[in-house]
Amino acid sequence: MALIQVKDLEFEESQYEQVVALRQAAAQCRRTIDRFLERVRKYQATLGGAGSSLKIKDWWMKIKWAVCKKDDVARFKADLLSHTENIQLLLASIQLYCTTHFNQTQKNC
Repeated sequence: MALIQVKDLEFEESQYEQVVALRQAAAQCRRTIDRFLERVRKYQATLGGAGSSLKIKDWWMKIKWAVCKKDDVARFKADLLSHTENIQLLLASIQLYCTTHFNQTQKNC
């Protein structure tokens, strides 16, 4: 939801570069999520509870997930944390600009 809100963010022309950077960060985050979901797609049925008709295959997939994909999950979490921090910094920058701009406008009135 937050990634969609970033896309629809309204801004002043003077904030164009900041908003472009924010949208790029959100797009990178979305690509990270999409890539991870694509890599784990074959495990979803097994991990989601539906499973297949072959219990041995389900067990194998769960073992393979636990052993082989642990590093992928850790990397995914680290990447998301990095994207989140980047987006938060960019949002803080935009908010600071808006506050400063508002205060200057109030002084000039």
